[in-house]
Order: sequence, then structure tokens, then C-alpha cells
Amino acid sequence: MIARYLDPDTDSVQEVELADVSAVDSLLGLVTELGGQRGTPAVELSHPSGATLVIGQAGALSVLMFTDALGTSSHSVGSASHRAGESLVIDYLGSYTEIPIEYFVEREVGRAGAIEFLTAGTPFAPDLTLEPD
Repeated sequence: MIARYLDPDTDSVQEVELADVSAVDSLLGLVTELGGQRGTPAVELSHPSGATLVIGQAGALSVLMFTDALGTSSHSVGSASHRAGESLVIDYLGSYTEIPIEYFVEREVGRAGAIEFLTAGTPFAPDLTLEPD
């Protein structure tokens, strides 16, 4: 599986091959350390089927945006306890992107979705709810 993210130090898109769960964990850890003026870099995973999963992280939260091989897109749905009306910022391949806080889930839930996407081609993991865009 191919992963892409923007390295804010070089302002260039990096592409890496992810072979296993430890590679996913390493990459998600790396991008949180990179930081950046446009927010933490999001990671875009591309499955051989043509599906993609974008994982954005902000503090202890993650947001997932899934597009299946047919082009149908959906996003994660977070806890009702998040304060409606607020937004968090991620850097999606160089684009400053504000996302409603209600779309964010706990980081471990986001990680589970990424692992499921790596192994099965879909992010459908326990405790993860996606709604159509």
C-alpha cells in the first residue's frame, strides 16, 4: 500500500510503501512529530483496489475520510461530547484544511481504521462510525 503526506520542512509530498502494521504506526507517529504551520500533516493511504483513506490527526484525536473504489466518500463521526461549531486544522498535502470537530474520533479508533484499511481495503473497525459525505 502506498502512503503520501506533505513534509512541511521541505514542502514536498513524500510517498512511502507500507507493508505492515508497524509501518502504519511509524508513519502516523512521524507525521505528528513533523507539525507544520498548516496543522499536522494528514496521511493519504491508497489501496490497490483504488480506495483511499485520509487520516488527519490533531492532538489526541483523528479524523478519517474514506473513498471507496467506486468514488463514494464518507467521513468519521465523533463523540457527541465534542463542542459543535468548532473546527480542527490538518495539512492535507499542502492545503490548510479545517474540519468540524464532530468528525474527529479518539486516536486509537483512527489507528484501528487505518490498520483495517491496510489489511482489508476498508476502514470498518470496531467503534468507528462513518457517514456519507
